[in-house]
Amino acid sequence: MFDSSLIVQSAVSSFNNAALVAPVFFWSALLSLPLFMIIYMFGDKILERFFPTEKLRGVRISLCIEVVIFAWLVLMSGNYAVLRDPLSVLPFLVSGTLFALAMSVAYKIKALNMPTPQFWKKLKRPGLVRAVMLGALIAVVGFSGLPTWYGFLLQSAAVLAGIIIGFRLNYRLPFTEIIMFAISVALLMQPEFFRFGQLGSLTALHLLSIAITGMLAVAVVVLKNVNPRGGIYNSAFSKLKLLMRVATGLFLVLFILTESVPVFLGLLVAVAVMFAMSVWHAKSVPENLSDKILALLICSFGVMISLPIITALGVLYLVSLPRGNISGQSKFLL
Repeated sequence: MFDSSLIVQSAVSSFNNAALVAPVFFWSALLSLPLFMIIYMFGDKILERFFPTEKLRGVRISLCIEVVIFAWLVLMSGNYAVLRDPLSVLPFLVSGTLFALAMSVAYKIKALNMPTPQFWKKLKRPGLVRAVMLGALIAVVGFSGLPTWYGFLLQSAAVLAGIIIGFRLNYRLPFTEIIMFAISVALLMQPEFFRFGQLGSLTALHLLSIAITGMLAVAVVVLKNVNPRGGIYNSAFSKLKLLMRVATGLFLVLFILTESVPVFLGLLVAVAVMFAMSVWHAKSVPENLSDKILALLICSFGVMISLPIITALGVLYLVSLPRGNISGQSKFLL
């Protein structure tokens, strides 16, 4: 009656049923809607209080988002003992994401050139305190990679290398959307590691949330890297666009049926081609559209990983941008 295997099977079954019946991320977002509405209504005052410099608001909000994601990835995920496949590439994907996060955070801290706090100036040996804080951070990150020894070393080395490179970077890379895309793939690969659900038992809400987040990330990357040229004839464009819509729809249906990572990546490739064609065919793109879609991406990502604070920061970022009909401005992409 009290056999250990029965207890484990019962726990897994209960977790599975909970993931199927009540997706936590959905109910968390639904119950947080009043908070998001308040932030949207009073967003201007909040921005003036916490992000007074308009020129650097985007960078500061992005820095806050990346710090929260870093803490979530280190403190709130599981450990590699829960993985069913011992040959999983998830440890390398997580370490790569931590490396990118550490590099981006370090670069933004250097770029913002924030004033030194008064209490720091009073320290007798600030260099030693800085080294102790860095060592503590590296240790916490390393312990999150246990119980495997390579998890400890891999994650510690990734964060340390990211911090060193980030302070030496002289140009900004689009880390925020890339990080959100990488975590979306990781969630699909091993949802139990992130307490997102049980592998093979994700609901349509889980899968649609991942798909929407991935497509928004693709839209941001395309809008920032493809220039409108009016370069495709209308007759050819309409046929190609119809073909890509059909391909995207088939990939989406297949993804919901299979929960497959390769199919998900194929869906995003089809979406990227369709969006790139639309931008290339257009003569111009609405101003700040990529930033507005980035704000929606942040909101969607915060909902997906059950972190209302990230969604709230996404709402603030949206408020900081010029007003406009986002659905109308982005309709040409579809």
